[in-house]
Amino acid sequence: MSRILHRDIYRLKAPGLRIDQVQQPSIEPLVAVRYSCVYCLDHFTKWFQSEYAKGAAGLDEGGPVTNFFEQKFLYWLEALSLCGGLSDGEKVDPHLVDLVRDGRRFHESHKWVIENYPLQAYTSAVVFSPTRSLIREHFKQEKPQWVQLLPTIAHQWSSCLQTLEGHSDWVRSVVFWHDGKHLASASGDKTVKIWDATDGTCLQTLDVDITVRDISFDKSASFLLTEIGAFELKRQSDPMLEQSTASLQQHGLVSVLIRSGL
Repeated sequence: MSRILHRDIYRLKAPGLRIDQVQQPSIEPLVAVRYSCVYCLDHFTKWFQSEYAKGAAGLDEGGPVTNFFEQKFLYWLEALSLCGGLSDGEKVDPHLVDLVRDGRRFHESHKWVIENYPLQAYTSAVVFSPTRSLIREHFKQEKPQWVQLLPTIAHQWSSCLQTLEGHSDWVRSVVFWHDGKHLASASGDKTVKIWDATDGTCLQTLDVDITVRDISFDKSASFLLTEIGAFELKRQSDPMLEQSTASLQQHGLVSVLIRSGL
């Protein structure tokens, strides 16, 4: 994978080209590494947690794992975007830990733009990362030559890990699901949204025709309770709801209003 990945592997040239405008080359350069690009981090994590990783030289500074993050990280993010897989550290060398943490913040901060415009990994993502970002430092040579005047950027990553965008009015109430990975938000735009808190994806939007201010999940996480009624949370595969809730299906969750207090 390290031998194949490089900048602009599809020869797109235009940083503003959207992912849905990308045409796959007649000779697919990623065909041999597509699986590795999408699943390498998952395999690495499982290996890292195993006993075989203890004392492995590859995790030291200067080792192959560290070198990959230092030299190929942006090329890997570009490949993930092209593959449609962007959505999908016991003792490790401190430098690698810092590099992985910085890479995670880089990914979280610029995920949307890279996912939709692959070559922005080398332009806006690098330019608008903190000046002390390790990824920015290792890939500063990738900055476009035509960018002469750089914006004023903070030295470190913000303490704000993620911003959920989608409501068009003030958010009146927010509540987390019991697993800590999902949340619901109620807004003055008369909608309630269900979010994946791990990556900021809006899983579902419910048009409730009124501004609700009191929302909560019941103990079993089967219902979203509001002052106008309860929304039952079911899996998309539930045959009882397949027809009546087809318009509300998104990302495996559906909701129906089962009781009204109006």
